[in-house]
Amino acid sequence: MTVFVIIFLPLTVGLGFWQLSRASWKSQLLQHYQVLLTSAPVLLSKDCCELFSQVVVRGEPLPQWHYLVDNRTSGGQAGYEVVVPVRLSEGHFDYAWVSLGWIAGNPDRRLLPEIGHLPRTIEWQGTVRQVSWQESDPMTKVSTGYRLLLPGIDRYRIFPELIQLNDAQPYALTHIWQPSAIPPARHFGYAVQWFALALMLVSLYLKLGFKHPVEESRESQY
Repeated sequence: MTVFVIIFLPLTVGLGFWQLSRASWKSQLLQHYQVLLTSAPVLLSKDCCELFSQVVVRGEPLPQWHYLVDNRTSGGQAGYEVVVPVRLSEGHFDYAWVSLGWIAGNPDRRLLPEIGHLPRTIEWQGTVRQVSWQESDPMTKVSTGYRLLLPGIDRYRIFPELIQLNDAQPYALTHIWQPSAIPPARHFGYAVQWFALALMLVSLYLKLGFKHPVEESRESQY
């Protein structure tokens, strides 16, 4: 019992404090997001842009090269995240990838949803976000990663992050992206659980490891 407690008590306490640190970091992250959300949008320059920055995208969308990221849900309904490349007309970069949002899937998985018509030129405002999928995630029209989607794309300067089209923008679909998948409150709840487990370990150790000699002698008689 002593060896068990020596091993697992520091582990549970450490995990509790780690969850508290994650909760603090997530709170700071969300505060930073709220500040940048109200900032003036900027063009995609070479020195731009930090995560959650508000940016302006001007150029030509290429819907023929759009793709659908699978395993996305909204309100319990399965669907896809729609990502469209845009050939930029100004700024440092040649192309940027824009997430239009979520679209419902067809009950027949063999049939893919249509994203509808997009204009020849656009001026959109969006939020800089990290790509939230891996190259191994199921998606249409791509097998080696989103940067290799367009023929000869490696010859061009591509904005390295994904741009989330803001809700009020034309052609925006259902907004499902969140700056943090796990809110601070949940991390705090996890911390409470780990500390409760640590307290339970200590209680069991004190109860089983320090029995009164009289009780031990009585038990030995049976």
